[in-house]
Amino acid sequence: MNLSDNFIKLTFSLLAVISFGLSLNNFLVVGNAQNFLILFGLACALLSYRFSNNFKLRNSIEKLIKQQGEKVEISSIKLLPFNYKLRKTTLEIQRISKVTVGDDWLSIIIDGNGNGYDFQLSGSKSQIDEHMKALLGERQSTVNFHYL
Repeated sequence: MNLSDNFIKLTFSLLAVISFGLSLNNFLVVGNAQNFLILFGLACALLSYRFSNNFKLRNSIEKLIKQQGEKVEISSIKLLPFNYKLRKTTLEIQRISKVTVGDDWLSIIIDGNGNGYDFQLSGSKSQIDEHMKALLGERQSTVNFHYL
C-alpha cells in the first residue's frame, strides 16, 4: 500500500493535536503536564512539516543545487520551517570528477583523489541525476556517474 504525502502529513498533524490536547487536559485536570506527550506532539508536528508542500517547495532540487557561472552551489536541506540560515558548499565544475546519485542523496568527488562531499537532498534519483547533468552540460562526458 502506497500512502500519499498528504495522508501522512494529516496523520502526523492529527497525532500532534491529540497529543497536545491530552497534555493540556492532563495539566488542567491533574495539574501536571506529561513531558512525553509534549515531546511526542512536537515530534509529530515536525514530521508533519516534512511531508508538507511548503517543505517540498523550499527543498526542491532546483533550489538546492544552482549554477553560478563556472561553479555549482549546493545548499543543505531545510529540515525546520524556521531555519533560514543554510550551509552552502560551492564547487568548481572543472574539479568534479565523480558523481554518485541515490534517492535523496548526492556525493561529489573532486580532483579524482577520493576527497569530496556528501549531500542530503529531497528528490528522487532521476531528478537529481537529470539536474546535475543539465548543470554540468558538456563537462558531463568527463565525469563518472554512479547510481545507488
